[in-house]
Amino acid sequence: MKNNKLLLDLIQINSESGKEKEIGEFIFDYLKVLGFKVQKQLVSKVTGNFNIYAYIGKPKVIFSNHIDTVRTQLEVWSDVNKIYGRGACDNKSQVASAILAAEQALAQNLTDFGLLFTVQEETDFFGAKQALDLLPKCELVVIGEPTNLDIVKGHNGILVLELVAKGKTAHGSLPERGINAIELLMNDLNVLKNIDLGSDKILGKNILNIAKISGGTADNVVPDYATAVIAFRTVSESSLILKKIKKIIKSKINVTLDFESVSNDIAENLAKKLNLKTKIVRYFTEASILKTKGEVIILGAGDIKEAHSKDEYISIKEYIKLIDIYTNIIKLHN
Repeated sequence: MKNNKLLLDLIQINSESGKEKEIGEFIFDYLKVLGFKVQKQLVSKVTGNFNIYAYIGKPKVIFSNHIDTVRTQLEVWSDVNKIYGRGACDNKSQVASAILAAEQALAQNLTDFGLLFTVQEETDFFGAKQALDLLPKCELVVIGEPTNLDIVKGHNGILVLELVAKGKTAHGSLPERGINAIELLMNDLNVLKNIDLGSDKILGKNILNIAKISGGTADNVVPDYATAVIAFRTVSESSLILKKIKKIIKSKINVTLDFESVSNDIAENLAKKLNLKTKIVRYFTEASILKTKGEVIILGAGDIKEAHSKDEYISIKEYIKLIDIYTNIIKLHN
């Protein structure tokens, strides 16, 4: 079956983040044969990996999918219901569905749509950031991620901070002569855990995770330096959260990652036309980056719980259905 073969071919190619060049060449050649105008955008001179943008006419809708996977390849195999392998769910079923929907659309003389394939999504989102220079404005950007065929109309943003506390060193037997940086840091963390950072009527509350702590050199030394990494899944503007935090803690704050949340009003209307459900999720996608190019939704086959797992798989039934859904989205924009 052609649909299954394309997906199996994609899964067979190792495309861990940083190793996307081979799968990129495969997709580029495939789309050229179909008759698309296809562009490569170099993302890393070190690895040679690149984004791909393919289009017909003047795109009103663009399907965007990352082509990289997390590390550790898995055995690729299938039965009558499922296809197994690294990337089967996240994100090669969405990649294959977009390509096959494009084929169906071309066979029906549909135009004015595009396909974007990005690299490094599983690491630093640098591919999507670079793609902003590549993509035109359009009516709708469809981000392919595992959503169980529901339309995700919103998700949290990400704000990652490094807190740095500086104290004064002293001998461990004379702690009163020093200033314990770890204690300073713990005080700030306790304050953060107990404040209200606001909420959104659709997305819910801002979520805080204390992800990493380090400090101290030995048991007989009062530590003069300590750091913590804290990660927020945000529903408010990052600038507002930062402003509030700076007023209540003493540690120095370094921003290491900052992407805003996503929320829109078009998803409900589109879902009705496609006979699909909508939902809100907490995980993060490239929608936060690409939303500047048009209204954005997240839609794909598979369950996010299977992503990155040791038995990753995709339901063939869902995968095939997604091809038709993507094709219908193109029809709605023609």
